Amino acid sequence: MKSFAEHLADCRSLHQRRPAISVPIRQALGLEVADPVHAVAPYPSFVASAMDGYAVRVVDVPGRLQVIGDVPAGTIPDARISPGTAVRVMTGSAVPAGAEAVVPVEDVRIDGTAINVATATSVGRHIRGIGEDVAPGDTVLDARRLVGPAQLAALATHNVTAVSVHPRPRVAILSTGDELVAIGTEPGPVQLVDSNGPGLAAAVEVAGGEVLHVGHVGDDPDRFRAAIDALPEVDLVLTSGGVSMGAYDVVKAVLDSEGIRFENVAMQPGRPQAWGRLGSGVPFLGLPGNPVSALVSFELFGRAALGRERTIAQATLTEAVPRSPRGKRQFLRGLLSDGRVTLAGGPESHLVVGMARANCLIVVEEDADSISRGEQVQVIPL
Repeated sequence: MKSFAEHLADCRSLHQRRPAISVPIRQALGLEVADPVHAVAPYPSFVASAMDGYAVRVVDVPGRLQVIGDVPAGTIPDARISPGTAVRVMTGSAVPAGAEAVVPVEDVRIDGTAINVATATSVGRHIRGIGEDVAPGDTVLDARRLVGPAQLAALATHNVTAVSVHPRPRVAILSTGDELVAIGTEPGPVQLVDSNGPGLAAAVEVAGGEVLHVGHVGDDPDRFRAAIDALPEVDLVLTSGGVSMGAYDVVKAVLDSEGIRFENVAMQPGRPQAWGRLGSGVPFLGLPGNPVSALVSFELFGRAALGRERTIAQATLTEAVPRSPRGKRQFLRGLLSDGRVTLAGGPESHLVVGMARANCLIVVEEDADSISRGEQVQVIPL
């Protein structure tokens, strides 16, 4: 049986970025930076106050100082600090020449046109220096960084209007199985509503991908072959179901002879997996059909194929895991809060509502057959 680590490495090998394009920074949200962005000017670009208060010389406080001016944000100071004087400044306003520190307004008692400062200060206190954040030539954003709100703000701060990014990976999704009906259709006595199509589409979009097609085909090989051939141009094809050892496993029946690998992975849920490249060279992942297996498999392997793997964290288990299949990596559903994690629902791969109640996966390593309450475990926040 193939190890989880081996299969993860194979899925990572499928990742391929789309050619970079330049877009306005507002359109870059959620995309991956293609080329490093460097600062052309220092930031801050001028000596600024970090507080609402008064610019002073250090040797003059504690003491009584005459206020000789006022510097609103965005104006050039027209006064210079001399012995025994102070200038009122605002957060972000330029600091006048001669100032060595800013005394916060709450530490000052106003007395007419003068102030009384009761405490000492130090050089540079509450002052932002030129280039304190970045100097010219420093990296603002590294390549492969995902653009989020903070990254977009950093670009705007440096007056970057457009940035080179890799477009969202395009994904096509096919659910298989004669037992499935589309959402909104009343299922028959032994039929199920297809939850894999909508669920995987949502998972792709959360991972930063663009879903170009969601479809369903039954267990007829000719129809499945036609559905594969009719897919739009994409960067990854995902199927669910039909990858195991059953008599009607249509994905395996059609693609096994075309170089797609069908393997059992030492994990639970999600043992049957398929991966490779279609004849066109497009990366392909065949996920199990059980809803939880499909979603867990995408979180672990689909994200790897898209280059968007989740971060692993540590948490304290609040209850024991009495048994786990030795030799398999198990992914239990859990509720993570404040560094502590509790089991959420059972481990079976059809319990999709239990999956919906979880906000993380609890990782049980292959060499563990149980975990005690209070132990540290790896978790994958969802």
